[in-house]
Amino acid sequence: MKFYDPLARTTVYQNNLTHWEQDHATYFITFRLADSIPAEAIQKLSIKRETWLLANPRPWTDELEMEFHKRFSHKLDEWMDLGHGECLLRRSELREPLAEIFLSDHGKAYQMMSFVIMPNHVHLLASLIDMTLPEVMRKWKGSSARAINQLADRTGTLWQKDYFDRLIRDPKHLFRVTRYIQNNPTKAKLPEGHFTLWPQGEATSVA
Repeated sequence: MKFYDPLARTTVYQNNLTHWEQDHATYFITFRLADSIPAEAIQKLSIKRETWLLANPRPWTDELEMEFHKRFSHKLDEWMDLGHGECLLRRSELREPLAEIFLSDHGKAYQMMSFVIMPNHVHLLASLIDMTLPEVMRKWKGSSARAINQLADRTGTLWQKDYFDRLIRDPKHLFRVTRYIQNNPTKAKLPEGHFTLWPQGEATSVA
């Protein structure tokens, strides 16, 4: 497992969000269904986020990163946990092919450490081995969109255009992210059968 190295070569690219990539790094990744947050709310938050980012360019101190996630990432998580949109992934038969896709290259192209499939979004923790972050995201989102649309007898856009990723810095950061993934269903007050947590097991208590 490789953590973020501030001295290593880092590729930075911009879609709707800014992505930092290092070879064989470990990432916390979030992506959501296209209808999971109202567009107006996203637009307003994006304007505030871009203003904050201009005033606070990366790399960040631990304190600045905590401030960023408190202001923006946590707000997005709160909105997603409210269950906005169609919440297609509440259906177990639609979560199953997604989980299979996540695990299809586990131990080969990447080491999957943990993931949770919520009704309208996904959180993952993975260490890349033989794929870049854009490559693995194209596979996960593209393959799952085709499979889920077919099973749900629907057409059109399934996932949001972009995704959120964060390079894991150290073992302490890894532990916090793992606990967050495990606790997400409990935090969102989801009943059994409305989410998929991998590996299976009891989530730790919410701090």
